[in-house]
Amino acid sequence: MLTLSIGIPALNEAANIGHLLRALLAQSRGNFVLQNIMVVSDGSTDATVAMAREVGDAHIVVVERQDRKGQAARQDEIVRSCTSDLLLLMNADMLPKGDKFLETLVAPFYLDESLGLVSCKGTPLEAETKFEQIINFGVAFKESMVGSLNLGDNVYNCHGHTRIFAKKFYTDFTFGGVVSEDAYSYFACKQKGLTFKYIPEAEVMYRSPQTLRDHLKQSVRFIQGQKQLAKIYDSKLVSTAHALPTSLFLRSSLVSFLAHPFWFVGYFVVSIVVVLVSWFKQHAVLTWETASSSKTLIKP
Repeated sequence: MLTLSIGIPALNEAANIGHLLRALLAQSRGNFVLQNIMVVSDGSTDATVAMAREVGDAHIVVVERQDRKGQAARQDEIVRSCTSDLLLLMNADMLPKGDKFLETLVAPFYLDESLGLVSCKGTPLEAETKFEQIINFGVAFKESMVGSLNLGDNVYNCHGHTRIFAKKFYTDFTFGGVVSEDAYSYFACKQKGLTFKYIPEAEVMYRSPQTLRDHLKQSVRFIQGQKQLAKIYDSKLVSTAHALPTSLFLRSSLVSFLAHPFWFVGYFVVSIVVVLVSWFKQHAVLTWETASSSKTLIKP
């Protein structure tokens, strides 16, 4: 049976880390053996470490780092310590949906020996603000375009919030100084001659940014990260992978506009703001500012 380790880099995630760890421990384990869950605090200044240790399970290893190096660096730290057949890297501000989440992600590795990387679907929680509702609409809009594009095998479906790496992939793999580490892992998987699979049946829940400021932190970083990737890999490869068929974009836009004109226009305006802001930002940094409004999934 395959062994699985889970790595969670965390920065000021006291509001959710306990809920996430308990949800992971409650998962069914019919097709894997859980080796450990490693939480690495990236210089957290809140009660992240205390809340993680409070769960009190032998599988959980909590590493407290005083300095802040960024998500990619902490993920590299997790990768270097891993010896399992599979490594799940997961953001701390997520919650798995159902108790078969891990089994669903692990199952494809028994069927495809060339499988190197698996990602799952991310579903936003019900919106609490109008702005959050606009962003949730945008998530659904993008899913309508990329969810099944190329049978799900595309860079957009390699979600950084939750990915499982096979040992043959993560061995000798590092994130290094990349910002868009989700897309970076997708290209690296392909470069190694391994396959990627998107599993929409496995879902994680998350909170979308509730303010424009928090949304900009995430979206501008994505655009800047794309520019960085074009310097690491062939620029044509990167641009082609991110390009969407014109017919698909126009069809999805028309359907979405007719169904929800207000939310479509709102999302279109927000997208323009993101592009404009990205023009004035020279480069993205590894220790980016976090979006605080997306951290609380379960109300106290």
